Amino acid sequence: MTPSAVILASAAYVLPLALLALLLAGRRKRPAWLLVSLIAALPVFYVVQYLLLQSLQGWPVDDALPEQFELVAFDVVEPRDGSADGAIHLWVRAEPTARPRAYRLAYSRELHQSVVDAGRKMSAGKPQFGDRQRARGAAGSQSDTAAPPQVRFHDESPVRLPRKPGSDT
Repeated sequence: MTPSAVILASAAYVLPLALLALLLAGRRKRPAWLLVSLIAALPVFYVVQYLLLQSLQGWPVDDALPEQFELVAFDVVEPRDGSADGAIHLWVRAEPTARPRAYRLAYSRELHQSVVDAGRKMSAGKPQFGDRQRARGAAGSQSDTAAPPQVRFHDESPVRLPRKPGSDT
């Protein structure tokens, strides 16, 4: 998150409260419409501040994974007693020079097993890359809300160097 975004997120939280305190602290009588409109605007400022905080680096987001990414790390929280509170957190890098970003995905046994297998390969020294495919809805249309995305992990494809000029091999 850029420094200006941090300042904006802080201002969206502090500024309305400071204005309300200033209005209430004054001895003069304030118009009722001013106080009511400011108090009504407080939830709007809170929502803006919350949305800005979601973009902070390091906090897991519920946004869609990039189409292709490098798996940096993961954490699996299994659901307890059949409840739906499980989640799979992936720390991924979308581009080789980009900073890693944390994503929260809905828990599924298939994704859990896939992530654990990728983690074993990472422990063996093989970098893991992932591809996100959108799940198909019942009618065959692609839908982001109908089902969680399908994620497939694979080893880094080896880099093939070009042949040297005049080389037989």
